Amino acid sequence: MNLQGKLINDRFQLVEQIGKGSFGVVWKAWDQRKKQPVAVKLESKSAKKHLENEFQIYKKLQAKEFDGFTKCFYYGPCLNNTYNAMVLQYLGPSLSSLFGWCKKNLTLETICNIAIQLTYRLECFHSIGYLHQDLKPENITIGTKYGNDQDTIYLIDFGTSVRFKSANNVHINPGNSDRIMGTCRYAAIRMHFGHYQSRRDDLESLCYVLLYLFYRKLPWQDVKDKNPRKKWKIVREMKRNKMLKNKWPFEDAPTAFLDYHRYIHSLGFYTKPNYRIIRGIFRRLQKQLLGNDKNIPPFCWSKKKRYLKHESSKNQRAPKF
Repeated sequence: MNLQGKLINDRFQLVEQIGKGSFGVVWKAWDQRKKQPVAVKLESKSAKKHLENEFQIYKKLQAKEFDGFTKCFYYGPCLNNTYNAMVLQYLGPSLSSLFGWCKKNLTLETICNIAIQLTYRLECFHSIGYLHQDLKPENITIGTKYGNDQDTIYLIDFGTSVRFKSANNVHINPGNSDRIMGTCRYAAIRMHFGHYQSRRDDLESLCYVLLYLFYRKLPWQDVKDKNPRKKWKIVREMKRNKMLKNKWPFEDAPTAFLDYHRYIHSLGFYTKPNYRIIRGIFRRLQKQLLGNDKNIPPFCWSKKKRYLKHESSKNQRAPKF
């Protein structure tokens, strides 16, 4: 079924498919009322209600008016009641794309800024009682020039997010599950063992993302196996041997990474992390790098031709069919 040009809620016109996941597809669309692009997530009505769960999370975040979380404009049935649609604020490129545009060479100052902003995002996300459970460069984006937030890091895609606190603010108890969630490369080691996750595990995933950005590759990145469970088991042993047995494999990394890793592994299952401690670790490193120079752009991709082209005015024009 060709959906290009179709209208969602008599307002949002589908332009082109820009993504696809296990829970549905993502389209770029045009808001005919506000004359600006939006993103539309479509999920078949016959599928499990992942999109509805994600919408409820966006509602809670939007009510708090936190920075760095996309706005939701509509959720409901569409296209003759064959799909559910969620219409979201259109954001800039993902961290994965930006990393590629920079030829996998981000400055340490940029990585510090990413770490500081994402710690804020996770603190806000955890404050509403949810865990993200799939932190990776593809689920991290930046804002846009026309949104005047191109220096804001966004956390997106809550399809695998779950509550760790009940509506009565009661924390879940430790336990085990046969269900593996997230992305093997960045998953916290407790996910590999099938343990229930808590706030510390999202922060561990962030640690792996930051190390990937710094080193361009993680030690377990090349593990391949046709059996997903076997792959997760191999990576689990590599993470356990390299990260948990005092065999820190990143010897030439700034001590900030080791300090961060040690801190999150000191946390208990129920412990509320002190996010300010983590930001302080990277702010001190940032100060060592920059000194008193405040003229350096927050992100090194801001001068790249590919980024400047993406930010051009063509993204604001109405589509032609």
